[in-house]
Amino acid sequence: GSRWRWPALAEVFATAFAILSIASLLLCLFAPSIGRMTDLFPGAWRGVWNEKNVFGEMMAFGFLIFVAAGLLSPKRAALWWPMAALDLALLLASTSKTALVALTLGLAAMGFVQLARRGGAVAVLATYAAVVGAVALGAAVLLAPDVFFTLLGKDATLTGRTKIWAAVIRLIGERPWIGYGYEAVWTDASGWGPLAWIVKQAGFTPEHAHNSWLEQWLGMGVFGLGAWALYYLTTLFRAIWAVFREKGALLAFPFLVVFTLMTLTESIAVIYDDLRWVMFVTVSIALAMPWREANRI
Repeated sequence: GSRWRWPALAEVFATAFAILSIASLLLCLFAPSIGRMTDLFPGAWRGVWNEKNVFGEMMAFGFLIFVAAGLLSPKRAALWWPMAALDLALLLASTSKTALVALTLGLAAMGFVQLARRGGAVAVLATYAAVVGAVALGAAVLLAPDVFFTLLGKDATLTGRTKIWAAVIRLIGERPWIGYGYEAVWTDASGWGPLAWIVKQAGFTPEHAHNSWLEQWLGMGVFGLGAWALYYLTTLFRAIWAVFREKGALLAFPFLVVFTLMTLTESIAVIYDDLRWVMFVTVSIALAMPWREANRI
């Protein structure tokens, strides 16, 4: 993030996703026993990932990144548009409704950036529409959760996640200030520790809390949760500010919208080996760099 400016950074991301997308396509076509789901959701594509929803969500990221790369580097747009089409096809092959919702929100965010950058009355109307849309989405989740979950292709338990959350919240109540240690709960093999309680309540063995906010609180306590929240909010506010000031918002803002959605059902924050977290850190650094002043248009 500190070395590459926005057009180059978008193309670095796009190159990485091009490799992943092509590898996934080849795996699904020529090694379907590996590239496609077999037990659950047989036939759904999962590419180089181990589960179709993760694959679909990554393809949603990829589509938005390819579009941003094409807009920020128009000389090579002919390279990135076909890759965006490929990622859209791969997303559909994953059959992930969650990924479709993420892609829709990401495209809406990108459209908002394009309109807001025009300035004047158009920017005001776009901002008003974005605020109303965000409030309406939040109200839908709170007041009509069944409809929202059906849209995501999940039941009201979010495919068992609410059972995990209930168990995690109870454990947090026992050690709210300091937590249990970074990823310590999920690597416990004693058979009688905190993980055993979660397994008993959930009915299966989860790999994480399936919520980035609960994950931080469980592992690092209130102070860890506060540090993550401060980092996230700082990055988000910088991205919103960038919407009206610089072209890099075409990459940063849609990415953060989709990332935010995923933090609600997946533990992807402060995970050192997760590509989504690596991209979040890179984008946050880029938003804080002094060369941003030279990228305004």
